[in-house]
Amino acid sequence: MSSTKCPVTDCPGAPYIPRMDETASAYKEGFISRTKSARENSTLTQREMAEALQIDQGKYKQYEIRTPLPHRFVKPFCINARIKLDWLFTHDPRSNRPSRKTRKPRQPKGKGNSVHA
Repeated sequence: MSSTKCPVTDCPGAPYIPRMDETASAYKEGFISRTKSARENSTLTQREMAEALQIDQGKYKQYEIRTPLPHRFVKPFCINARIKLDWLFTHDPRSNRPSRKTRKPRQPKGKGNSVHA
């Protein structure tokens, strides 16, 4: 798979593999729609998300209407909206399930659980 310029986020070096039944325009619309949906499901207001991203609320509003999130905001957006990056890009419902890595680590059984200095 080669890295190219993503037609949606305009990010150089980003791998982009469009679905066979999807145009770049349809993908862009879906990405913007998922951005709004993720923020609403997180119960954050546009103002709160804008503050978390350290941008003006009016600028953030455009990311839910007509302009995809710039690359630099994608990771902090996903963290604040509590979604996985893959879901934002693909809308694959399986990609938003908690991974095993996010589960609480198990404590070993038995004696000697304390840490020695």
